[in-house]
Amino acid sequence: MFGVLIMIIKVNDMSYRSLYKEQNNKTRHIHSKSVAAGRTSLRLGWKAGRLLAALLIIIIIVTGFTLVHSNARGTQAEPVQPNELAVTVASGDTLWSMAQSYAPEGADIRQFVYLLKKRNLLADSSLQPGDQIIIPMKSF
Repeated sequence: MFGVLIMIIKVNDMSYRSLYKEQNNKTRHIHSKSVAAGRTSLRLGWKAGRLLAALLIIIIIVTGFTLVHSNARGTQAEPVQPNELAVTVASGDTLWSMAQSYAPEGADIRQFVYLLKKRNLLADSSLQPGDQIIIPMKSF
């Protein structure tokens, strides 16, 4: 213990303040270089960020335009068979209302809606006025 105390007294000329000043000066010198280098890369980061944002906006817009269309016209179903009826969708018509009108007596409307979607290759239940819907008239 006394040996450690003597060593501390001998090293007293290298006090905490002098060691701190040396370390602080080195840190400031390194810090100033990194800040100057960081400004350049920060500008490049903003340019790259702007480019990335522009590309993202373009991708979102293109995706939006490709998704906004009528699914009834998206793909062509098979031609109308003799036991089927082609009906033009009027304003306000839905698959549910068409299923209620054309489903056989006592049939489950949900199953008939599914059958209409499957026959007409519809991804969802949205219809647009003027679309042609093929309604199977065979027994359900």
